[in-house]
Amino acid sequence: YKAGQPMIGVVSVPSTAGISSSYVVTGLGANLNYRFKVIATNALGFRPSEPSEEIRTKPAGVSVPAVVSVSTNYAEVSWPVWYGKNVLVDFSIQTRVNIDAANIGEWVVSGTAQAQQFQVPSLLANTGYDIRVAAINSAGTGEYGDSVRIKTQAAAPDFVYVMRIGAGDCDLRWEPKPGATPQYTVFPIRWVPDSSGSSGNWVEEASRSKSEGEIDFFHVT
Repeated sequence: YKAGQPMIGVVSVPSTAGISSSYVVTGLGANLNYRFKVIATNALGFRPSEPSEEIRTKPAGVSVPAVVSVSTNYAEVSWPVWYGKNVLVDFSIQTRVNIDAANIGEWVVSGTAQAQQFQVPSLLANTGYDIRVAAINSAGTGEYGDSVRIKTQAAAPDFVYVMRIGAGDCDLRWEPKPGATPQYTVFPIRWVPDSSGSSGNWVEEASRSKSEGEIDFFHVT
């Protein structure tokens, strides 16, 4: 029964004299405090035991996390949770690589959080991941809830080099970073002088074209 409350149910368990018995109690609420009594009965009546020590059940599974933001090397998630008045200690966040059905990694703990939001660090660019959350109380870590799948952003090159300059075209080269997407889009940024010719602004023009495949060189016209 719940601590400080009257007994809420009685289960009759067959027993044999002189042999200790055990019983698996089901149907308990998550993250709640309980004590238990065992009542022995025979033809002459019944005798209750003293209450057991107080225990707390583990938390239930946490809802599917919501994605707050995703970058090249991190993802931030949040989750709603309600466990009444009983205190939760922390939340545990697990992550695994999930590129496709043939490339699913093992679950690893990415960290713990006291708030209902967490930024998962040290992710690879342009890579799929699953993220799930479990609540922790004084009894331990509860079951992990269902996961959310995310994909990190592709990593852009640090530098772009101009290899050749023509009257109306040029050749560009860059060094792809690990985890870069196999598709690139080139955006020329043109200097537009003002009427005085002494100053102006850089204006990004529409993309010229896209390069497909593992390529680090492009001819811009």
